[in-house]
Amino acid sequence: MGYKVLKRLNVAIVGAGLMGYWHARYSLRAGANIVAVIDTNLSNAHKLIKKINQGSAYIDIDSMLEEVVPDVIHICTPVGKHFDLANQAIEVGIHALIEKPLVMTSAEAMIIHRLAEAKNLLICPVHQFCYQNGVTQVVNELESFGNPLRIDFNITSAGADSTSQLNEVIKDILPHPLSILRQLWPERSFNCSNWIVRQVNDGELVILGEYNNVILNIYISMSARPTICQFSLQATEGTVHVNLFHDYLIKEYGGVSKAKKITQPIFLSLKTFVVSVINLFKRSLIRQPAYPGLQTLIKKFYFSVIEQGEIPINSSDSLDVSKARDELISMINR
Repeated sequence: MGYKVLKRLNVAIVGAGLMGYWHARYSLRAGANIVAVIDTNLSNAHKLIKKINQGSAYIDIDSMLEEVVPDVIHICTPVGKHFDLANQAIEVGIHALIEKPLVMTSAEAMIIHRLAEAKNLLICPVHQFCYQNGVTQVVNELESFGNPLRIDFNITSAGADSTSQLNEVIKDILPHPLSILRQLWPERSFNCSNWIVRQVNDGELVILGEYNNVILNIYISMSARPTICQFSLQATEGTVHVNLFHDYLIKEYGGVSKAKKITQPIFLSLKTFVVSVINLFKRSLIRQPAYPGLQTLIKKFYFSVIEQGEIPINSSDSLDVSKARDELISMINR
């Protein structure tokens, strides 16, 4: 990965749910020492501790601080709690890795980034897709596809339990495609004023626009099946399809001919089959059954904490994504 964590950091996990588990699991893989698991439901905290065989359970940060002050805190709670938890961490000098969205609004994001910078602390949103091998490969090879023309995101999720949650989860998913766009074209900031944002039904969001002179289409659904998380980038010399659930990509190059038109779906299917099987085998070898990119992001964040190196997602990228998310939410069916 190009870096090595030399110090064993003491880490706290806030939120013992699904993401708390995966953060804990990959933190251990990155060499951390988990000293605390915090959850308002102590039973959940104890369950996670039993799974990872490390740490003590606490009901809140204050009770933890009476016994231990970790180097890093992972905030894996619902987004409504992020701002207060991040402020608590900053106040006592703890670096924070925060699940997306970073906080509820860009105004809150500005506050916690400024507070952290004033204390020389690192605050990083979990935009783990940016650290997947597939996305990194597209970034490195972007010029080989020619002039980019169109990028399509198709994200269908099952992460909502009720109708009232459908639209909130959609808002929580928005940082994913936005952060990838920033990774592909980091020199550009978002200008969403001419974008079209429509929510036809609960749990269905469509965004049409342009970014860096590339046609942009984002579709997020809580109801369409099967669940999918992928994007395709079409350019003048070829197309690349990136599967974000499984972290692999398929490239299609070539000119125009009758033979290629006939065989294109066959070769695409064969490529997808071969690459997906090889990818599944590789992921089993490295013990990465879910959330590819998360372990890399965590390890790189730890390296930044120890070596005072470049943070994985800097404040400029973080704030730009947060501002764009705010604007898009305000534009829904405006």
